[in-house]
Amino acid sequence: MTDPAHIHVFPPDALPGIPADVESLLRSFGGPSWIEQRGHNHSRRRLVATLLHGNEPSGVRAVHAWLRSGRVPAVDTVFYIGSIRAALAPPGFAHRFLPGERDANRCYGLPADDVQGRTAGAFTDLFRRRRFEAVIDIHNTTGHNPVYGVGFGVDPARLRLTTLFGEWYMNSNLTLGTLVEMTSASCPSIAVETGRAGDRAADVAAWTGLERFLTLDDLGLDRSGDPPPLPADRVLNDPVRVSIAPQLTLAFGDAADPQIDLTLRADIDRHNFECIDAQTAIGWLRPGAQWPLVAHCADALEHSRDMFELRDGTLYTRRPMVPVMMTTDPGIARSDCLFYAMAPAAG
Repeated sequence: MTDPAHIHVFPPDALPGIPADVESLLRSFGGPSWIEQRGHNHSRRRLVATLLHGNEPSGVRAVHAWLRSGRVPAVDTVFYIGSIRAALAPPGFAHRFLPGERDANRCYGLPADDVQGRTAGAFTDLFRRRRFEAVIDIHNTTGHNPVYGVGFGVDPARLRLTTLFGEWYMNSNLTLGTLVEMTSASCPSIAVETGRAGDRAADVAAWTGLERFLTLDDLGLDRSGDPPPLPADRVLNDPVRVSIAPQLTLAFGDAADPQIDLTLRADIDRHNFECIDAQTAIGWLRPGAQWPLVAHCADALEHSRDMFELRDGTLYTRRPMVPVMMTTDPGIARSDCLFYAMAPAAG
């Protein structure tokens, strides 16, 4: 039986015919796939990763459209398509990862003898055998967000990669075990959040940015003397990962649900990328329920009580913050996090 962690490698010109729909393409692969395509220039190579989460289809739809087009990229390119089994599980593009398995984008640099750990290790081996000039990893979000990039460090190269897709950049220093963390030591590497899964606008953003990434011969990665690619007020720093305390029940609504431990405002994701003031009400806690939030930043300390406070059953912010990737999906809030709280931008 084939190891589900095995990565199918398709050298240049070895990919079979591309079916008309993306689901058929994924079924033909069956599992994680590494697809090599020759470019006009063989002296450089780029990598596009996508579908690390099975419920985030915009990136793989864009890759499918590119492969069907028959076009040739500017430089040699690798396409890595990750969580294919999760994406194909009924009803399709509904599972971030399969029940009983780990998040496939939380395993890089964190060896483990499970499917996700072995797959991450196999990808890392393939990646380190080659030299890449840039990496993009295309994702969707579950809340309302503009298109933005996420990277480790602020430099012109990462900001220029971001501007292929959007106009916001999140500078992270958190250690989560992501593909972008692992690849960042080798070349400019960013994750791109193209918008809500299922929104046509997210598919368009993924395609538009991918086409630029593939067709531009010069991505401007070495233009350190040029003006900054993004203004300072579009670069967010110092993320704090805000999660729901274990064992609490969670819901989203316009008022407190007496049967639920923590009810958060149904429109909470509308504040993504907006600076919300101190003393902003974000939800309600059931009487007798435990403290509801956990917040960690790069120092690994727990900061939730410095950031939030509870008065008369209502949960408030203690200080200004910019939420990013705020979700209203209880499943995502539990399996990943509720949002990232960023320091207000400069400027």
